[in-house]
Amino acid sequence: MKNRLLKLMTKNQDIRFYYADVTDISKESCFPEMKTDAAKELYQKIFTICCLMRGFLEQEDQRIKIFVQYERKECYVNCNIDGEGRVHCLFSEELASFDGDISSLTGTGAYLSLTKISRMEGKVTGTIALSSHSFEQCLSDYYRQSEQTETIFIVYVNSGRVQGCMIQPLPFALREAVKAVENSVAFYRETIGEALLSFCDVVEEYTLSTDCKCRKEMFAGALLSLETEELRKSAENSGEELVCGICGKKYLFTAKEIETIIKVKEQYE
Repeated sequence: MKNRLLKLMTKNQDIRFYYADVTDISKESCFPEMKTDAAKELYQKIFTICCLMRGFLEQEDQRIKIFVQYERKECYVNCNIDGEGRVHCLFSEELASFDGDISSLTGTGAYLSLTKISRMEGKVTGTIALSSHSFEQCLSDYYRQSEQTETIFIVYVNSGRVQGCMIQPLPFALREAVKAVENSVAFYRETIGEALLSFCDVVEEYTLSTDCKCRKEMFAGALLSLETEELRKSAENSGEELVCGICGKKYLFTAKEIETIIKVKEQYE
């Protein structure tokens, strides 16, 4: 089940689950760039939940964007999930270095914004104040308030293994049944995937990836849009480093490469 997201249903079709073991794929994400234990713990939770939310995307052209702004303006998170299974989660440099109690970041001005994008429905954005330091609870609150859907997020990290489970009771599910499966997941949290398979059927599987469509050539095009004088200053300063806003990959353009871009630009001026 590595780098896979499973969609499961209980035998009587009343509760839907999504499960992912993201232990390996998280190492390919920006997790290694987290500088403190607090940042690492928060990143694992947010990245895991983003992987679970890939299950909401039924078409390849669909995307979900999540932006989290904490009370400290320099601390924020950008997440992108697409219908092909690509999942990215970027922390601001200040948040990646944060070494304190995460609950101190929630308060006045802190909010979570979720945008759903598709060709058919366009762009729909919902926003909710961060009333809890728990990211799992924040998203549960969002879906309850914005979507009127009960959604329970669970992330469990133990001995280096990172697992996530999302529970969505269907309208006709009995409260006792929901509580029972919550208790089962909590009791068997070290082996959530195996426990789910004992009382659920796998409905669908999705691939998860941290690949990105960004290429250096794309950023060269962005540099072409700058004024020639700006490009000359970059060349004089030994080059320019550009960062992909989705995956965080850095692209360095040397002074020689920028001079080439200036020559190309001058041909069309």
